[in-house]
Formats: sequence, structure tokens, C-alpha cells
Amino acid sequence: MLKFIAGLSMAAVFSYSAEIGVLKSVVDGDTLYFKSGGNEIKCRIAYIDTPESKENKKASKDASKCAGITSGRMVQFGKEATSFAKSFMKIGDKYKIYENGQDQYGRSICIVETPFGLFNEIMVGEGYAVPFMEYIKENDTKERYEKLLKHAKSNKKGVWGKDPSVMNCLLR
Repeated sequence: MLKFIAGLSMAAVFSYSAEIGVLKSVVDGDTLYFKSGGNEIKCRIAYIDTPESKENKKASKDASKCAGITSGRMVQFGKEATSFAKSFMKIGDKYKIYENGQDQYGRSICIVETPFGLFNEIMVGEGYAVPFMEYIKENDTKERYEKLLKHAKSNKKGVWGKDPSVMNCLLR
């Protein structure tokens, strides 16, 4: 799978400025903390959404969009997405970070490059995230994320293989 993803990555990323960051923590599947040049960077991973890993308003809101899905079920698979992210991204390792603005909570919107491709795309391709299509402006990037999503769904990767209804709730 990672070869599939690596072949799709990198096209639109290089229009953003990059810096090297040391991974400090994985909060959940779509939030990572890095240290770079003496600064902490709270990264909200661009273009993706994962189920929430804790009971909160967003978990309830996401679950309310679909009949038969509880916030507890969302959180169960949010913990799986977080676990995958923690197994893939190693604390103390260096990664290239491309920042593109901030979200409403003051976190940097980030694309994170790993030796295997873009973390953002890997999370979708491995079935632990869905694309946030309304935030993807470039057509080639949209096409990449659509291919990754289709691949994860058809191959029952990650959460798609356990409870596709949870992932369908996140799709916008």
C-alpha cells in the first residue's frame, strides 16, 4: 500500500515553505505536535478528518449525522486511527513539515512528509481518515485523495474493513 501512496504524493506540496520538525507527540490521527527551531508547532493535518479519539462535542456531532452511530463508536475507531498514527510516526524522528495557515483553534494546518510519502495521504490510503474535500482546492490533489479513498474502501483498509458506516459518517 505504501508504494501506491508514494506514487501519488508530493505534487502540490512544494508551493508551501518547509521546515524540519522533531515529532513530540501524536494527539490523535489528525493532530501532531512538533518541535522546530525552539518552537512548538501544533499541526492539524491538512485535508483529512479522523474519528475523534475522545468523547467531545465533535464526536457527538459526527455521530449525530448518521442513524445507528453513537459517539462511543466514533471514539472507538478514533482510538484506532490514533494508534495507527502512533505506530507509523515515531516520537523523536524528524519530518518535513509544510505549513499552510492556521485553523480556528490556532493550530498550523500541515502537510507532513515521511520517508514513505505524505502522512496526510497515508492516513486516507490506510483507511484511518477521510478526505476533507471542501478544503482541497487543487484538482490534482482532489483526484489523488479520491483515488486513495477508493483504494481504502475497496480493499477494506483500516476502519473501512471494520465499520464502514463510521467512515461514511465523516465523509462530507
